[in-house]
Amino acid sequence: MLDAYIAFSIHFPFHYRTNSKYEEYVSHCAAVLLSGLASVKSLTLSNDTFTESPYVNDRFHLLPEFHNLTHLCLDSDICSFSRTSFTKFLLKCPKLEVLVFPLGSGRLRHDDNHGWKSIPVPRCIKSSLKKLHITDFCGYSWEIQFVEFFLENATVLEKFQISLSCSPLSIYNWKNLADLKNQFVGMGSCDIKFR
Repeated sequence: MLDAYIAFSIHFPFHYRTNSKYEEYVSHCAAVLLSGLASVKSLTLSNDTFTESPYVNDRFHLLPEFHNLTHLCLDSDICSFSRTSFTKFLLKCPKLEVLVFPLGSGRLRHDDNHGWKSIPVPRCIKSSLKKLHITDFCGYSWEIQFVEFFLENATVLEKFQISLSCSPLSIYNWKNLADLKNQFVGMGSCDIKFR
């Protein structure tokens, strides 16, 4: 299999969803499903694949490395998850070249007070990530920290596209975006675009 689109969802009555057994079961199912897709080159994940629970971080050791995965897209409908879960998954993708990722609406939750500096930089960010497309960018400080994390660590990045959110809650302004772009103007061949 070369490409996979995973729309992972388990339907239980709402009162079961707050139960720890439900969270444990869902995280186990997601780990088993993803383990069966270790050889794909392109993977799109949506909805509940990364549902955050205390059990998710306990399941990452069950995942194999995705040695062939070069293109990862996290669908815009994906539920929120933590920095730790996000980076732990990227640690399993050593050859990732393209990452499409929605930022807006608080999708990437803070799970500590140390910021991006406290999390190990996945190998793919340093050695193989060539294209990064962030969608739903609202301009919050934690989103800017996320962008800075990638721009500081992605040494082979060629294209970086940021799609701005249409949300009325967005706080970006063109001056802040220009300042962010100018901060990394000396990155060599990396093309940074806002749209």
